[in-house]
Amino acid sequence: MTVDLKRLPFADSVPAKVRRVFAQAVLLHEESRVERAVDRVAVRMTVDMQDQNPLLINVLPAGFVFAGMLLRRLVFPLQFVSISLLPSAEVDASQQICESLHQRDVVLVDGQYIPQRSAHLQDWATKAGAASIRKAFLVAPDTLRNDGADYIALVNEGESGDGAELLGCGLDYQGYGANLPGIYAIGGSRS
Repeated sequence: MTVDLKRLPFADSVPAKVRRVFAQAVLLHEESRVERAVDRVAVRMTVDMQDQNPLLINVLPAGFVFAGMLLRRLVFPLQFVSISLLPSAEVDASQQICESLHQRDVVLVDGQYIPQRSAHLQDWATKAGAASIRKAFLVAPDTLRNDGADYIALVNEGESGDGAELLGCGLDYQGYGANLPGIYAIGGSRS
C-alpha cells in the first residue's frame, strides 16, 4: 500500500511544521519492498544464528518497527530486549539487561544507521562483555556493508544515505510518521 502523504487528513492540533514535512516527503521504499527486504534479513539471520541463542537488542525508538517485523520471522530460540540511547550518549538499560550481554551473541537492531549512535552502542555492548556483536539496520548507506553492518534491509544512496532524515517504519519526525508503512525522505531542514 502506498500512502500519499499530501492527501492525509490532519487534526487541527498537528503542528504546521509537521504538515509541511509530510507534504514534501518523497516515497523511497513502498511497504511491499520493506516487507521483502526484512524477509531477506530474517533468512540471513536464521542461517547465521539459529544455533547460537542470540540476544536481539531493539534500539528505541527507531528500531521498534524493524525489530517487531524481524521477530515475527525468526523462528528459532532467541531472547529479546529493548534499550534506549539517551541524548548524553549513555545507554538506558537495566542492570539485568547489561548482565545478560556477558558472553552472549548480540544483535543490535536499529531503524537507521547513524554513525555516532552505532559507535556508542558497539562500545556499550563490548564493555558489557558480549561474545560477538552484530548490527542490523532497516535503512543504511551501501558503504556500510563493508564497514560495520552485518544486516541491512534497505540501502539508500545520496541524500537519503547515512544520517538522512527519513520517515516511516519506526522513523519519525517530531514524533509523527513512525506508523507509516513505507519509508519517505524528508525534504528541507528540521528548522
